[in-house]
Amino acid sequence: MTATLLPSASFFLVVSAMRECRQLHFVYDGFLRCVCPHSVGWSKGLERVIGFQFAGFSPGGLALGGDWRCFDIQDMRKVSVRDGEWHTGLKHFQPRGFIERVHVDVDDI
Repeated sequence: MTATLLPSASFFLVVSAMRECRQLHFVYDGFLRCVCPHSVGWSKGLERVIGFQFAGFSPGGLALGGDWRCFDIQDMRKVSVRDGEWHTGLKHFQPRGFIERVHVDVDDI
């Protein structure tokens, strides 16, 4: 499968949030996630985002203060962009192969 020629509406919301250092709130795997997106792009034809989840819920729990998470954008529901404090971890990371083609990374903005 190749990357979609026209990115989804949610992809554009993620990019907009990154460029403006705004938060994303969405439902993923049935859990509310509050995330500051740090990198967005494609891998194996899927739109993907890496962000710092600072609030909400996660199946394995969420560390005090938050943690890095990876999301397939197609599985994000009820996506909204919100004002609020920008959150990040000590080290911005890129799991091997999660995003093969980076479109935007906050370190490059």
